[in-house]
Amino acid sequence: MDYHIVSYPAVISEEAGKTKVHFPDLPDADVLDDNKWNALMRAEIGLALTVIDLESHHEEVPQPTDLEKVIEEFQTDGVQVQAITTDLDEY
Repeated sequence: MDYHIVSYPAVISEEAGKTKVHFPDLPDADVLDDNKWNALMRAEIGLALTVIDLESHHEEVPQPTDLEKVIEEFQTDGVQVQAITTDLDEY
């Protein structure tokens, strides 16, 4: 099996009672959900599908920004930054 694992920084915040997961490098993978656990799970799937879509159309997949840079730019009270990792071979 060929493993194709990717990891991108994500900004996790609460908006109007919903959890938003924002990928600064790949905003098409952003998700919004009523439940934080579901939002994180959907973010893994959205990340995979976005990268696969770009690759299948021979478009450039941006390199992930360094996690520390994203933390410096986005992390505040109530906003969390973490890496979301997914295995593209699962999709």
